[in-house]
Amino acid sequence: MALKVREGSAMKRGVEIGGSEGVGPRALRGLAGACSAILECTRLEQLKRRSARILGETLRADCTVLGLVDQRTREPRADSIVTWCTEGGFLERYLAYYHAFDPCVAYHELDGDPTYRLTRVMARKTPESQEFLIDFLKPQGIAHGTLLWSHSGPRDLAVVGLWRGRDLNDFTETEAAAGEILASVLAAALERFGAELPGAGTAGGYQTPACYSLTPREDQVGMLVCRGLSNKDIGARLGLSVNTVETHLKSIYRKCGVDSRTALAHRLAGGSPATP
Repeated sequence: MALKVREGSAMKRGVEIGGSEGVGPRALRGLAGACSAILECTRLEQLKRRSARILGETLRADCTVLGLVDQRTREPRADSIVTWCTEGGFLERYLAYYHAFDPCVAYHELDGDPTYRLTRVMARKTPESQEFLIDFLKPQGIAHGTLLWSHSGPRDLAVVGLWRGRDLNDFTETEAAAGEILASVLAAALERFGAELPGAGTAGGYQTPACYSLTPREDQVGMLVCRGLSNKDIGARLGLSVNTVETHLKSIYRKCGVDSRTALAHRLAGGSPATP
C-alpha cells in the first residue's frame, strides 16, 4: 500500500466546503496561511518538504509527491523529488518503469491546464492510461488523484501529485481551484531558488539565461514564446495579464537584441548573443 493516512480521518483536514462547494471564511484564512507558510521558506529543501505537506493537508490528500519534470525529455528529476505520507515502494516503482509513459505528463502537454484530476486523464482510455491505472495505481490503493503544475523556469516544471484512497471522494472543483492558487505560490517561491534547482545553468536547448540577464519571469515568458504560445495563452498559463506579458516581452527583446518572436526563438535556441 502506498497510502499511509496519518492519525485521524483525512476528511477532517483541508478546505472547508459548503453545500454548493463554496469555501467558507475559515477555509480562506487557512488557505492564506498555507500560502504564507510556503513563501516564508528560506531553504529549497525546506520549501519542497513543507509544500508537499501543506498541499497534502490543505487538499485532503492521503499522500503527496512533489518534484521537477524536464519539459524537453519528460523525465522526472529523481534528485528533486520529496514525498509526504507514501510507503510501499510507490516512488521506486514509478521511477523504475511507469514514468516512461505516464499519461498524466502527456495529458499536460496536450491540454496545458495547470491543474486537473485523474478522472479526466483516464477518461481517454488509452492503453497507457489503463496500464497506469490498473497495474500501478490500483494496487497502491489509489482511486483518485489531482495534479498541479507550476512553471519553475525554461526547462523544468514543478509537478505535485496528490492521491486519495477509495474511502474518500474525488477532488472537487473548489479543491482544484485552491490547488491552482497554491501551485502559483509554489512557482513564485521556487523562483527564489532557481540557481539551486537540478540542472541550473543549462536550458535544454535554450541559451543560458545569464547570457542575457533575464529575470526568472522573463525566462518563463521567453520559453513559452519559443513554444509558440500567444500572449493571451502565456498570460493564462502564468497568471498574468496580457499587458504584463507584453511588458516582459519588450524587455526580453531589448536584452536579447531582437525585434520579433521568430528571432527570439532562434536566439534562445542557441543563436549568437547581441553585440553590446
